[in-house]
Amino acid sequence: MKLQHIFISTILFNNLNIRLRIFTISEICNIYVQSSFKGKHKRERENEVFLSSAGPVYRNLLSEKGFPPRDSDIITTWDIFSKSVEKFPDNKMLGWRQIVDEKVGPYMWKTYKEVYEEVLLIGSALRAGE
Repeated sequence: MKLQHIFISTILFNNLNIRLRIFTISEICNIYVQSSFKGKHKRERENEVFLSSAGPVYRNLLSEKGFPPRDSDIITTWDIFSKSVEKFPDNKMLGWRQIVDEKVGPYMWKTYKEVYEEVLLIGSALRAGE
């Protein structure tokens, strides 16, 4: 059995320039292998207190000074999603391809606004069923 319809979504944060990228499982594996073995990591100083279960900390060279500070109004994942909808309502968010006779078709996309409206409908339906 071929796994043709499995996608994994990842949100990438870059100073609140929030984008969504759809990855196939093979892409996830390739990214993991590339990031693990290309030597783009810097070894932090050794732990001052020896813990048998703790090893050295590795950090990407691009984030050498740590993560950028977060906005005080963003606390939950819903806040992140809502802010993305406000900022990028017409940008592509979720994409998929139909596979017919083992041939992939063009990407079909839903925008942040379309997904937001669907989420609200599903949420209100779940709440009405309580």
